[in-house]
Amino acid sequence: MSTLRANTLKPITSGNSLVLQGDSGGSGVSGPSIDSNGDVDFTQNTNAKVKLPSGGGIYESDGSTEILTESSGAVTLKNTSISSTVSLANASFPTGHVIKTTFVLRTGGTLSLTDNTITTACNTNYTCVSSSNKLILMGLGVITRGSQDGQGAMYYFLDSDMKGENQNRDFKDSDEMPIFSVTFDCYSGTKEILLKIQSLSNNSVVDITNGNGFAILEIQQ
Repeated sequence: MSTLRANTLKPITSGNSLVLQGDSGGSGVSGPSIDSNGDVDFTQNTNAKVKLPSGGGIYESDGSTEILTESSGAVTLKNTSISSTVSLANASFPTGHVIKTTFVLRTGGTLSLTDNTITTACNTNYTCVSSSNKLILMGLGVITRGSQDGQGAMYYFLDSDMKGENQNRDFKDSDEMPIFSVTFDCYSGTKEILLKIQSLSNNSVVDITNGNGFAILEIQQ
């Protein structure tokens, strides 16, 4: 008379570790081990998977704060902060999301122009996350003037290529001219993005002060 023996999961010792292993004729698949530090080690089976219970999941040490849970086939991540060391450069985002923001603001004191020289107010070297995305240069702040009958202008450049301009031919005393916005396609490599200003008539004062400039918004396409 033979006896049927059901396959069971039993703990075995291996060095200083405790290993969970099936006992079917000694050919069972090794599961995770618990080492002498209490850490769970999956090197016994490099194809091992951690499967969430259909109505449960991973919780904080208090046993009630949800971290990773599954319900009706959907997995939800909660109560988690992403470290600043985590890179999302290769993450996928829905079309239309802002995936990178860079502020480019005037520093170094007030820039005052009294001739028609086009002069850089603020600039940065920028590398796009993807050349298929879009860039928005969003104006932040204003340029001002300080003399009667002034005429002022501002320009955006990508290296030496002008991407947009705005002029005011009737720049009166104490007027403020909002820094405008433009959009254009992303590109490969690193290029310089510049905001430049100009006095269009000699002896009229065009000013830009610290903290004015623009923001670069890269939009997922």
